[in-house]
Amino acid sequence: MNYRIFLLSVFLFINHLGAISQSKIVSEDVLALTQIETPSFVIHFEYNEYGYVISETKVVPSNDYLSYKFEYEYDESDNLTLLKKYSKNLSVWNFSYYEENEYNDNNQIIVKKTYEDYGAGFRPVEQLFYTYQDTFLETILVQLISSGGQEFNNIKQDFFYDKEHQLFQIKQHAWIVGSSSWLHSETFEFEYDDFGNLLTYSNEKLHGEDFMKDWRYVFTYNDSQELTERAYYLGYYEWNSIPVDKYLYHLEVTKESETILFPNVYQFDRLNFNWFQPNEKLVRDEYWISDCGGDIRFVESANYSYTPFSFGVEVKNYEKDEILIYPNPTTGELRIKNCGLQIENVEIFDVYGKNVGAKNLLSLQNTINIFHLPAGIYFVRLTSGNQIIHTEKLIKL
Repeated sequence: MNYRIFLLSVFLFINHLGAISQSKIVSEDVLALTQIETPSFVIHFEYNEYGYVISETKVVPSNDYLSYKFEYEYDESDNLTLLKKYSKNLSVWNFSYYEENEYNDNNQIIVKKTYEDYGAGFRPVEQLFYTYQDTFLETILVQLISSGGQEFNNIKQDFFYDKEHQLFQIKQHAWIVGSSSWLHSETFEFEYDDFGNLLTYSNEKLHGEDFMKDWRYVFTYNDSQELTERAYYLGYYEWNSIPVDKYLYHLEVTKESETILFPNVYQFDRLNFNWFQPNEKLVRDEYWISDCGGDIRFVESANYSYTPFSFGVEVKNYEKDEILIYPNPTTGELRIKNCGLQIENVEIFDVYGKNVGAKNLLSLQNTINIFHLPAGIYFVRLTSGNQIIHTEKLIKL
């Protein structure tokens, strides 16, 4: 994964203002990201009246090939049903790709279909089918579609959970055309600590008749359960003792400017500074790099602009310690410990302010699955009736 793209995905977020000291009707501001500007490109976001992103446009003046535009459409439940992609050529936007999504009554995605135009009109190229066991994702089946319209299996993933309802294994299978059967080709393993924090995320691949260790992520947390380190290892028969890559996360409050600073360092060859306002809104980041162990040099910076969306809600103050949302980061499952507080609903917002999941928590036994969501930053909002009880930032791996 491109390092800079990953950092942007981790630190781009909107901020829901915290609860006030007493229950009353207030105007809650959702700060939605509207523009990212760097010396080499600009990304602009547009929203509908409900605060959901309807278009995302990236313009690279020096290279049309790197420019793109996405358009989004939603159903009455705010589920993303249609995504259109445009590419730019000679200052003209060309509509060349789109996705259609279908959902069940629980607003869980069950079918994703993709279409592309290779010059002779749109045709289907791929479809994904999702199945669930109660509230948990059970399988994902990927089918490719030939130019003649023939559907054939490609990949299937099976998801397994422990008695605590934590995902501990994904088995991936490849379709063998000649034998018309599935071959177990990869395994993904997950380990957690007693707090539900993800400790390791590893992959083994089939080589000949044996499974060999491929890659492994190891996560480290401080006493406050905050992520402090992410290390990446390679393996074969055993895991290498020295990581190939490592990210160190450090939080520093700078009193002079009342901003928060996040440097991310590995052997001092890369450094990313992120400046936040006191309300934790990211306003600027800087990317530095070192060539072959030389001095760190400045590469590029990005500035972030936001637009507030307001709506009337009843807000009541609750102590943060009364509620625990874990594991965080998560690979796809959330558990909520409410310590006696009655929480009726949970909502999940992406970095653009779009509600990507709304569930009745009373019917889910305090467990929610978000395996279908892409990696990045999200916000979890817990409500009871018309009261906002708790809002928390979430990292999806």
